[in-house]
Amino acid sequence: FSANHLRLAMSVLHDEDIGDTPYEDIMEIAQLRDRSLVKTFVTRALGADSRTAANSGWNKEKLGARLFEQIELAVMKRFPKLKLYDAWGIQAQNLEGAMLRHVMLQGIEKDIVCLPVHDAIAVPQQHEKWAVDAMLEAWERIGVRNASSARARVKVDRP
Repeated sequence: FSANHLRLAMSVLHDEDIGDTPYEDIMEIAQLRDRSLVKTFVTRALGADSRTAANSGWNKEKLGARLFEQIELAVMKRFPKLKLYDAWGIQAQNLEGAMLRHVMLQGIEKDIVCLPVHDAIAVPQQHEKWAVDAMLEAWERIGVRNASSARARVKVDRP
């Protein structure tokens, strides 16, 4: 899944699709070139139960308060409805786990080996299309039952 915690938060809580490039949108607003910094910030901010906790984890990595605030402002500008520092990341992890379990059970039924890896699955290349379709279906079935406009995005990485 691509930008899944952010995508799930906006979908489940606000019935909003965040487009194809949410991290890149934040990067542009923050005038940054490093996607991993934005992803790290969003993951910490959605997972932490307070701004202090998110900032503490951020600074332990010596990333700096100025950069934290720069990305925080860009996130709030791009996604004004998004509630940060509310420990919502736990809910996102639970939803991801349920989605991947659903995909793996479908794989068992079709005799396709699926290995879960964080927010993804690894499958033999000949089952790539099946895996993408199964992940998108699981996201709609489990992640966004009541959302009408949001949809998942999936990235495919090949060896």
